[in-house]
Amino acid sequence: MLGAKCSDGIALIADTKFTDMTGGQTKYGRKIFGDLAHFLVVYSGTEYAFDIFRKYIVGDVSIPEDNEEPQTVKPYTNKNIVSNSSILVKHFNRIINPSFAFGMLVATHELANSQLHLIDKAGDIFVRDYQAIGSGQDCADMFCKSMSHRETTMHDFTKRAYVAIEYMNQCRPDLFVGLEPDGTPMIRFLDYNKDWDEEPQSGQIEGFRKYANSRMSEIDKSLKSFIASL
Repeated sequence: MLGAKCSDGIALIADTKFTDMTGGQTKYGRKIFGDLAHFLVVYSGTEYAFDIFRKYIVGDVSIPEDNEEPQTVKPYTNKNIVSNSSILVKHFNRIINPSFAFGMLVATHELANSQLHLIDKAGDIFVRDYQAIGSGQDCADMFCKSMSHRETTMHDFTKRAYVAIEYMNQCRPDLFVGLEPDGTPMIRFLDYNKDWDEEPQSGQIEGFRKYANSRMSEIDKSLKSFIASL
């Protein structure tokens, strides 16, 4: 899972593979969530622990709204949502089995003031222009970390990130990064000039797919040429 603060907005991209470490059947699903307006989360770690975190935050917001008395203090605002989320991550990771611990990449969408943060498993917060998380972090960094992210558009960053995920999907099963057969990564754009985050249009996604497939074909040809030269 990757995110970058680009020249025209923040781009988030994630694979869709959940791996059952007990040897069960592989599942596929969402890894980018926007339960609260203008606050998107990509997580690494177990689905179980993160699901508890999500339910806790949604409950914090919805329960006061059901009360008859007016709510004087909002539990989450643009100013405190990252810090309050980090406190919850730290708390949950302290009380659960360490193997279930999770971290998050979070993006707050506030037009030109949009920010990208890493909340690690210790609950510490880091402001980032770029960040990859999860078991494929080192591999994703090889593809995307060296880019001049603030001089790169969301579209161009996503092209490179898509190739990184497709490479791990096809060539590095040991990293547990993957896509559903014939599926695509989850992608969200937080445009600085738009009020709401959005998915790329279907034509853009197909363009990303074709670009990734083309680059993967080049990798395959280069590898075969290298083997033949041995």
